[in-house]
Amino acid sequence: ISKVQQCAVSIMRMVGTRTIYERQIRETLGNNPDTSKALRLLMTQGKLARVGAGGRGDPFAYRATPFGLDALQELIINNSLAV
Repeated sequence: ISKVQQCAVSIMRMVGTRTIYERQIRETLGNNPDTSKALRLLMTQGKLARVGAGGRGDPFAYRATPFGLDALQELIINNSLAV
C-alpha cells in the first residue's frame, strides 16, 4: 500500500460521519504532497465531497459521500480500504 493510499485511509477515518476542515487534516497528517494527492484521489473516486470556496472566510472542508460512508464501513469491518 502506497503512502498516498495510507494517507487516504487516515483521511477517511478522520472524516467519518462529520465535516472536517482541510486545515485539521493537514495539521494531523502533514501539509505535504501525499495529503494533497490523497484528498484529490478520494474526491475523484467519489468518496469525499469538498465544501467551501477556500480562503479565510470560507475554508475548504470535506465530508464523506454515501459511497465514502460505505467504504468507511468496509474499512471498519475489514480493517482495510480499497483505494
